Amino acid sequence: DTLNNSIPFVLSKSSWKEIGIEMENNKKNMPLDFGRPPRNIWKNNVGFKAE
Repeated sequence: DTLNNSIPFVLSKSSWKEIGIEMENNKKNMPLDFGRPPRNIWKNNVGFKAE
């Protein structure tokens, strides 16, 4: 487990763009119980926080 945690995981720019597009396309399918739907992470990456 320690070995797996020491290797950084990096996504390519094209992967981030694809994730952002999927997030935008699925806004209408998100249950209201989750609160505000997430924004496109590619365009608004400054506003995301890890919890």
